[in-house]
Amino acid sequence: MLAIVTGNGIGFADPSRLKQSLTATIPVSTSLKCTTSSWASNNTQIYLASASCIKRYTMSEGLLEELYSGSDPVTCLVMTDNGDSVIFAVDNNIYALDCNSSEITTPICPNKGPVTALALANDSSLLALVTGYEVFVHNMKTTANTMLKGLPDGKISCCIFHYHSTKLLLGIGKQVLVYNTSNPSAPVNAINFPGSSGRIVAIASSPFSTTLIAMATSKGDVALVDLDKKQGCALFQFHYVYRSILRKISGHPES
Repeated sequence: MLAIVTGNGIGFADPSRLKQSLTATIPVSTSLKCTTSSWASNNTQIYLASASCIKRYTMSEGLLEELYSGSDPVTCLVMTDNGDSVIFAVDNNIYALDCNSSEITTPICPNKGPVTALALANDSSLLALVTGYEVFVHNMKTTANTMLKGLPDGKISCCIFHYHSTKLLLGIGKQVLVYNTSNPSAPVNAINFPGSSGRIVAIASSPFSTTLIAMATSKGDVALVDLDKKQGCALFQFHYVYRSILRKISGHPES
């Protein structure tokens, strides 16, 4: 399942829809507006942040629940691998929200500047955080922080960990950069969005393919791209401004 978050709401697309023609339309639910989101590990729920609130939406029941409400905006959030916690950022601080008790931890790793994007490795061992034009990788066990180097000029719009590794994918301008977190001195790959003049605003990694990713731009285009071939597999065009795109594990391959 693919979730596409726009300024007007969220659209969901199952694998069969993704295999349709390049002009396939994906309806958007305006009742699920949010600024950032993340799938739960059980694949039945999606967590949404809107303004200073965090909500949980259960797809099978159409149930929307509020888990957290604060005084300052939630800028980004990610789910832990066991599905028990949501890690989210408010201004310069990063917190963990217990999904069962709704309790909030003390700040995980305070920063000098506002955190604009978060990414968590599949095993929850590494947490990547973006502060404007810089990216840091925080080791959740040792609490050590590593700064990525060799970044080109430009603001970092989004970041995710590759589903099958600890490689980090960053959206900067019209490119997606791929970093090996074990060697953060420079990117190992750079991919341009095929056939679009917009900037990259969201990235998603396929759980079933080691090379397939989805990229979305500010012009309303979504492309499926092969990392090895560095070329597009499919292009979808919409009339929305995207905030994020997320892949959910289902019983069928999406590639």
